[in-house]
Amino acid sequence: MLAACQSIVPKGPAPAIPTGPAQPSGPTVTEGLPTDTLRHRVALLVPMTGTNAGVGQSIANATTLALMDTKTDKVRITTYDTALGAAAAANKALADGNRLILGPLLADDARVIGPIAARANVPVISFSNDSGVAGSGVYIMGYNPNQSIERVVASPGKRD
Repeated sequence: MLAACQSIVPKGPAPAIPTGPAQPSGPTVTEGLPTDTLRHRVALLVPMTGTNAGVGQSIANATTLALMDTKTDKVRITTYDTALGAAAAANKALADGNRLILGPLLADDARVIGPIAARANVPVISFSNDSGVAGSGVYIMGYNPNQSIERVVASPGKRD
């Protein structure tokens, strides 16, 4: 009965006691996105914080669903928060190697982003409905009420 209470000392060297956290093995982590030559890099510039965060999150979710629906592995979409500054978001997106910008949501942001993207020869497809921001590589995809009004008031002979 006493044998059950005795301690057993293993033979051999004592196990090493770690002196700090284990260092991860693998590739070195660098700042920014990894170079990805196999996929087309697309930046999504929408507000992810602030008063328009709900709209921005909805657009980001829709973009993710559309990408998943196409089952493509040739496109990589990265979201950048314009609520922290549209120019900063555009500069970061271009520095990360994106060759197309989807967004921004607001016309004022599109006016800021347009010249930055134009210098890099990167097209912008804005979600704004302000046709005044279109041009010089900025395209608008938002609903433009002027087109609907023109169709409604056009004479019946001129309708499409």
